[in-house]
Amino acid sequence: MEQFKKDSVRLQDEISQEQKDTEHCFLQRKTMDGVLTGKKQAFGEAQKKASGLQTKIADLDLEISYNQKQTEETKENIIRILNAISDCKSRLTRYETMETNLNSRLDTITKRSNDIRSEKEHLLESESACRNKALSTIQMTEKKQKEKEALEKSIQEEKQTLSDQEESIQKQKRQLEGERSRLKLLGDMKRSYEGFYRAVREVLTACRSNSGIAGKVCGVVASLIHVPKDFEVAVETVLGGSLQHIVTENEEDAKHLIGFLKKNHYGRATFLPVSSIRGRTLNRRERETLEMPGCLGVASEMVSCDPKYHDILENLLGRVVIANDLDAAIRIARRFSYSFRIVTRTGDVVNPGGSMTGGSSAVKGTGILSRDREIRDTQQAITSRKSGIADLESEKERLQIVYRDHRQSLEKAGSELRNMEKIQISEKEDLRRVTAQKVQAEKELDAYREERNQIDQGLKELHSTIEKAKREISSLKEKNADIETKVGDSERNWKEKLKKKESLHQKWTDIRIQTAALQQEVQGLEDQIGRIQEEADHHSASMGSKKQKLLNNKDETEKIQGSMEQMKGRIQDMDNQAESMQVKMEETERQRGKAESRLQEMEKDIRNLDQSSGELTDKKYRFEVQCSRYEAELENYQNNIWEEYEITCRNALSYRDDSLTPGEIKERIRALKKEISDLGEVNVRAIEEYQKVRERYQFLKEQRNDLITARENLQEVIEDITETMKKQFRKEFDIINEYFATTFHQLFGGGHARLVLEDPKDVLNCGIAITAQPPGKKLQNLSLLSGGERTLTAIAILFAILKHKPTPFCVLDEIDAALDDSNVEQFGKYIREFSRDTQFIIITHRKGTMEASDVLYGIAMEEKGVSSLISVKFDEMVS
Repeated sequence: MEQFKKDSVRLQDEISQEQKDTEHCFLQRKTMDGVLTGKKQAFGEAQKKASGLQTKIADLDLEISYNQKQTEETKENIIRILNAISDCKSRLTRYETMETNLNSRLDTITKRSNDIRSEKEHLLESESACRNKALSTIQMTEKKQKEKEALEKSIQEEKQTLSDQEESIQKQKRQLEGERSRLKLLGDMKRSYEGFYRAVREVLTACRSNSGIAGKVCGVVASLIHVPKDFEVAVETVLGGSLQHIVTENEEDAKHLIGFLKKNHYGRATFLPVSSIRGRTLNRRERETLEMPGCLGVASEMVSCDPKYHDILENLLGRVVIANDLDAAIRIARRFSYSFRIVTRTGDVVNPGGSMTGGSSAVKGTGILSRDREIRDTQQAITSRKSGIADLESEKERLQIVYRDHRQSLEKAGSELRNMEKIQISEKEDLRRVTAQKVQAEKELDAYREERNQIDQGLKELHSTIEKAKREISSLKEKNADIETKVGDSERNWKEKLKKKESLHQKWTDIRIQTAALQQEVQGLEDQIGRIQEEADHHSASMGSKKQKLLNNKDETEKIQGSMEQMKGRIQDMDNQAESMQVKMEETERQRGKAESRLQEMEKDIRNLDQSSGELTDKKYRFEVQCSRYEAELENYQNNIWEEYEITCRNALSYRDDSLTPGEIKERIRALKKEISDLGEVNVRAIEEYQKVRERYQFLKEQRNDLITARENLQEVIEDITETMKKQFRKEFDIINEYFATTFHQLFGGGHARLVLEDPKDVLNCGIAITAQPPGKKLQNLSLLSGGERTLTAIAILFAILKHKPTPFCVLDEIDAALDDSNVEQFGKYIREFSRDTQFIIITHRKGTMEASDVLYGIAMEEKGVSSLISVKFDEMVS
């Protein structure tokens, strides 16, 4: 109540202050409105003055513009007249010069005509001698051409033979490279035990480093048996996973290896102890199947192995029969009531009991069983192919010797033919030159005669033109003098009006500055009035809200006072009820006193009769009442313990501490209750949630440990792969570098080039620099070469890679764009050389590259929007 009163007093004081501030704002605004009105009046007057001055300035601008326009027109007339005078003078000078030149030219023509006539007679004699000499040379050239064509035909046949031989050698080399890659792959698969189960692979890997394990392993079934190639599919199908069973000497060795797998968590594997495995074979009746058509034999008898492992072989294959096909297998199985397994050459199986397995294999590749046999076959094929390649190389060398001899003869014949052709061309050129000179001399004589006639006519016309130009110059000078006088008067008038305009413009500028200042002051006053109005509105709004709060406080105070009156009334009623109850209690007490008096009298009589019995009965009654009270209190305490602490009295006794006093106990209870209250709501499922969280933590911890182990293993694998990549990259890089030096030398006709690793310690991530030294230049980086040299160097790198790893197909897009003609020709020859092994598709605009191609394709647009393909096969065109 007191707080509401204090708030009311504070709000009234604040309302009074807000009211004073509002009145002060209104006074300020009234003052500002008066000042603003005066400024606006001054601003209006200034604008009127500026408008009048601007009108005068506009009128002067029109007059000045008109005078200026007239002056400019007059000046333009003067300029035109001066230009006309200048043109006339120039023409006059030119005409006089032309007259002098024409006279000089007449003298030159007369002299030159006489010289040409004497030269023409000498040319007629030279023409006859050249014609006779040219006919003799043509006859000798035709004879030498026939000899060259015969040699070219012979060389073309030998070149085709060499091309076929080279193609055969490259084909054999590609096949040899494929067989080597296949042998390397098979070797890697054998060394890494590719295709084996993990447990088997780990045991076999451990044999390499652990002599104790190696001494207990005889090998896997697949490595201990030898199967003919025709029966590999059948045996591999029927054995299946048994091919990976590990053979040991005895059961103890197998037990030791099983313990090794368990210890390292490598998985499970099957072991075949030699000492305990016994063979299983066909009985006498079942062996009659060998006489049936389509039966190829018992699998154990068709597969060989060391006699030591014969029982294991018979245990696995002793009751397996190999049939030629599935029909034969079904006939055999029906006859012997499906009592043993039958497998066909292609891997179809008839199982004991009648079930059949067959179809196509999902994966085709090298099996575990055929891997060693395929390695041996591949090695033999490589040896045989190397021998064949050597024979082909020898034959190629012999053909090349013959080819070079014929080429030399052809070059010699071509050289002689070219010399004759040069002589023939020279003689023809001499004849053509002499004939042309004769014709030219005749033309010059005709031209000189025509030119003389034209000069005579031109001189007559020049004389009349010169007189006309002199008269025109005199007339233009007189006209120009009159116009210059008018221009002087007009310019003086224009300058006077311009000065007057500048004076008015200065006055107008001063008024504009004054107007702008007034406008700025008006804007400032309006902004200030706006701020004062906003401040007054703010004070009014604040005063309104505080008045509302004051009214709310009054309402709350009245409500509280009403509640207090009601409470006082209720207290008065309760006091009245208490007094009434007190009166009744006193009346009841008096009645009880009277009754007790009568009771005492009666008891006195009873005590006299049986005083001892009365005393005992009274004592019993008191004890029973006290016991009932204690039981009720005890029950209340037990209920309180259960309700407050959710624990039984029996369980609570275990927490009893006799050293604590009741005061200490109460203080401890209050402290514990406070701590419990601070804990907030109790989560009754906390224990279950803790168990779940703990189990999930253990699970995630194990997963984390597994991931860390896997990461470490992967890191080791990555390091191994990276090291292998570095070695392989270094090896291939060195090979390509050698080829690059060769191709660069061949393309440039000399020079040196090489590829350099920027960081030899980090070959996989570093850059590769290219250094090149073309013929006649110093060694420098690729970026310092010219555009054509850089392009040719890049082409050399491309051919170096193709030499090392030929590809069947290669597309080049305008690779020769930056090359000059000689390098384009060299590039075309190199492409032709590589086209034996690789098919090239080249997009180009260079003629030299087109000439080196076999087929030419072009896109033409004969009609607008319609493209058509044009192709030319040079071989067909030549034939």
